[in-house]
Amino acid sequence: MFHACYLLTPRKPAAGRSLHMTHTYIGFTMTPKRRLRQHNGELVQGAKKTSKHRPWDMLVVVYGFPNKVLALQFEYVWQHPYNSRFTKAAMQHIKGNKRIGGMRSVRRKLVELYMVLNLPPWRDLKLTVSFTTGDVHDLAKSVVPTELPVTMQTQIASLDALPQGTRYDETACSICLAPFDAGQSMLRCYHADCPLRSHVACIDECFPEDSRHLPTRVGYCPYCDNELRWTELVARSGNESSPAKKPQRRPEACLEQAQPPRVRSASDDEAPFLDLSFDDVVIHDLTRDAACDRVVDLTSE
Repeated sequence: MFHACYLLTPRKPAAGRSLHMTHTYIGFTMTPKRRLRQHNGELVQGAKKTSKHRPWDMLVVVYGFPNKVLALQFEYVWQHPYNSRFTKAAMQHIKGNKRIGGMRSVRRKLVELYMVLNLPPWRDLKLTVSFTTGDVHDLAKSVVPTELPVTMQTQIASLDALPQGTRYDETACSICLAPFDAGQSMLRCYHADCPLRSHVACIDECFPEDSRHLPTRVGYCPYCDNELRWTELVARSGNESSPAKKPQRRPEACLEQAQPPRVRSASDDEAPFLDLSFDDVVIHDLTRDAACDRVVDLTSE
């Protein structure tokens, strides 16, 4: 499974003033190339926070996280390195240092990136820091005061050259990766070319908790980042189950008239809330830009 965090900056215009290299955005994605297209308005839905300074360039992609939780933790810490209790002590000496650039500059975000990667729990991970251009790679080498841990590597590669998370197991949940049990219902994203199949409880995590009792619930698919409506998600999935778990049909049953699947109504689509808990971390519901992931807040004491 491909989990990555990335760094954006507004593209440098041919003429005129620009926020290029002085303004940045950090996010999480499973599909970097598609996500960049969303930030630039080429694909509908999502990426509303970055609509103001389009077009954007993706400068750095950090990937190799073993699971989504660690990737989301890293995303939050890279966004807020001076607030997280895991990093603020190590970052205090550079907080007011103007020599490494403004608080949202590319230079500073590169320094913060390398410093965070040298802290637990990320320093022991086998991560790859991929730069999309040689210029950004050279900038990182010139401004970063520390090397990456020996478990990590750097590279210069285009977004097309990055590993693609295109291998999907239809017998397992796309979110938690656990296999579907026999006879267990699953929901699937109804957007074209999206492979997501999920447990009801897992996809329920992608919708705001306070909307569970509303007749209309809206969230975002964690794979394609498109908007999902709960009633439509349930209706289109019908009573589908995992392909590997479907009962074997008698040959003569194929000749019988198939009954249409029962479509659940809005009144019975309540999904059990999956209450995740982690040592020393508190999970908060935050409204994410074009993502429905549960963001891990590392600042809670």
